[in-house]
Amino acid sequence: MSLSIKIANPLTLKFLLTSATLAGMSCLNVVAEPTAARKADDFVEAQGVCVHVQNFNDQQWQQVKKHLGDLGIRYYRDGLEHADNPVFLARYQDLYDSFGMKLLAVCGPYGNDGLQPVNGSLEHVAAKVAKIKHLILAVEGPNEPEYFWHDGWEYGGFKDRPSQVVWYQNLLYDTLKKNAETRDIPVTSFAAARVETPYNWYRENKPDLHHDIAAYHHYNGTFLPNPDDTLKNVREYYQSNKPFYLTEHGYRIRGDGQVSQKAQMKLNTRSMAFFYDWKNNQKTFFYVAGPDSADGEDYGLANKDFTPRPTYTSMQQVISLVNDSKWNPSLKKWDNVKFAPESLDYTVTGEKQDFGWRLIQKHNGEFILMALPYINVANRDGSDLENPTRAVTLSFKSKFKVTQYQCTDSGVYQPKSLGAAATSFDVKLPDTLTLFSISPSK
Repeated sequence: MSLSIKIANPLTLKFLLTSATLAGMSCLNVVAEPTAARKADDFVEAQGVCVHVQNFNDQQWQQVKKHLGDLGIRYYRDGLEHADNPVFLARYQDLYDSFGMKLLAVCGPYGNDGLQPVNGSLEHVAAKVAKIKHLILAVEGPNEPEYFWHDGWEYGGFKDRPSQVVWYQNLLYDTLKKNAETRDIPVTSFAAARVETPYNWYRENKPDLHHDIAAYHHYNGTFLPNPDDTLKNVREYYQSNKPFYLTEHGYRIRGDGQVSQKAQMKLNTRSMAFFYDWKNNQKTFFYVAGPDSADGEDYGLANKDFTPRPTYTSMQQVISLVNDSKWNPSLKKWDNVKFAPESLDYTVTGEKQDFGWRLIQKHNGEFILMALPYINVANRDGSDLENPTRAVTLSFKSKFKVTQYQCTDSGVYQPKSLGAAATSFDVKLPDTLTLFSISPSK
């Protein structure tokens, strides 16, 4: 039996050949087609970070603000309730004015935050959103309700927690969509803390949950990003194929599942590339900007003295290398060039089996190819796992100039020219995200 298949990415050859063998196909003719690039700005647009503005005094906030500006991300996640505080609202406004950063505003009826229903209504919440809508990316439903929802509430006439959460979520969504000032703002679902929560809450009787975007959290300790089970549970619960936001993700250096700062760097940077192009996941919010104030854990991108950790440095440098837009603070808009990204005809041979690939392009024609390692970098006890480099060959149909950017243990991406323009390059890949700048030979 003979079958001819055209594939857009030649790096899927291994899967196709294995599948063909299992299916009994003795002959499989594979015709590789050029890989279509995505805009480099799509990558930057997919990155966000969680912030807790209330945790810092004025002096500390200036350090956190600088970290956020230098990091180069365009979105951050924090609580809507802080917009009632003039000091914190000024910080939100400053992030937008200075860096163009917009807020994923979390809305849940916790504590004395003014987000509780009043006589079964959330019109006052819609008024809060309308007041700062120019600062908002989207509104997110209640945060981790299996942990933070208060026992004893009877919202919507319900006594059980799952029904109350759904009632609040749907009331929030419906209220914002009926308000002329807020109807165009996307609303995400609530995000559970644990992957099994959505499935266990409504294993049989799945609710009609109102949302534009499904939100979820994913913390996976010391090992590879493998969120397929998380996504399965979320899809089962929400009963939709709507876009996703991963609104909390990260690796801690203290507590259960801890890793070293070096491993935290490798894993967070890897996740930037992994989730950016994963199953309609539109944005990932890394936990957490600045030092982590929580007891018993530490996900922070900075140390307690506010010095950046290697994970901050590596994330900042990746964003800097691929960024293709500039914020204009005077006009309050992003200056960018509209263009249609092209395709690149390339193949990878050698020890490529433990890597995925992401191809993006800037408006100036420069391609950036990301080598994404699917390799464990930590043992179960949190100690570092040292891995040998893998030798691969990058091949092109025409001559290109290639620069390899490889991450050091401190998070710095060092450039290394691979020599004169050529059609193939022998390179070694470490267990960190590696970038290749590919430019046409002139």
